[in-house]
Amino acid sequence: MNAENSKLDSLCLYLYTRSLHPELFEIYEEEILTAGENYEARVWITGCSHVITIHGQDWSFCEVVDDKTSALPKQGLVKKLPFEREQSCNITLPGSASYAVNTQLETMSRRVYAEMQSELMALGNKKGGLVCFPQWRYHNLLPFTYMSIESGPSRLHAIAFHAFPDRSTITKVQSMFQIENR
Repeated sequence: MNAENSKLDSLCLYLYTRSLHPELFEIYEEEILTAGENYEARVWITGCSHVITIHGQDWSFCEVVDDKTSALPKQGLVKKLPFEREQSCNITLPGSASYAVNTQLETMSRRVYAEMQSELMALGNKKGGLVCFPQWRYHNLLPFTYMSIESGPSRLHAIAFHAFPDRSTITKVQSMFQIENR
């Protein structure tokens, strides 16, 4: 088992009512999205994990998928969801904003995993962000993160897949931020 794939045992979704400093993460890809004065979002792919930070006029919110239990700050942490089964969470944010997330962890046969990897990588090459990690290759399979972000003036919808080939497991995170127009 390599270092990146061992993350799966302690992988959690953390929700903060603040932003987190980029020095806490190894950022492989970044995307910045803005919707006028309604919000600005920063999306980081951080290995087989991610960080989404969204700022409104008078609030900040951060979704982190990572295994850094001891390295992440406690200040502003409002929820921690381990990747054990399918889970959902809804949070009302200041400024008439809301957040909803659904997490899933699916372990499958190596054959099904390879098919799923092929489909997600093909999709990632057409739409969204795909980051592969050949340095953590497991046989002929690659760990990767695929994210698709759709944004509008009052919403940001993100779907993220994190693939762990040595465990034939893929995590899926669907997040929706709703922001009232000002």
